Order: sequence, then structure tokens, then C-alpha cells
Amino acid sequence: MQKQHHIDPARLALRLWGANISRLRTQADYTQESFGSLFDPPVHQSTVARWENGSIEPSLSRKLQIASHLRQPAAVVFPMPTVIGAAA
Repeated sequence: MQKQHHIDPARLALRLWGANISRLRTQADYTQESFGSLFDPPVHQSTVARWENGSIEPSLSRKLQIASHLRQPAAVVFPMPTVIGAAA
């Protein structure tokens, strides 16, 4: 019998969202530090790094601000991943 791997959808989402933030931030020519300075109050560079590496999830209000600063719909920056083979 083949061993099934458990895929944590929440962890997968954090990694996907982090990659999106990093890619879109880089495309917009922001460093992590300059991106963090757009927020009120400013967000430290290490917080931006933790969003991007998926170690922390931004709050809903921060997600909306992130999308706004990246000039993208929130659903583009923070899509819900599809897990194939996940139990319904």
C-alpha cells in the first residue's frame, strides 16, 4: 500500500501567499524594507520576510493593505490553493 502524504492546506496557502508577495513586491521594485515602510504604522523588514517565507500569516487588514500596495486584487495575492486528493 502506498503511503499517503498529509498536505496541510493552511501551510500550503501560507507558502503560496508568501511566494506571491515576494514576486509581486520584487516586480514593483520594492525591497522588503521599502515595502514595509508603506504601511501605517510601518512594518519591519523582518515581518515582510516572515510573510514571504510563510512563517506568519498577515491579518485580514494587513492582507488588504498588502494587496493595495501591490496594486493587485486580494484574490490574486491571496488565492485559496487547490489540494488535489484532499478529503472533502
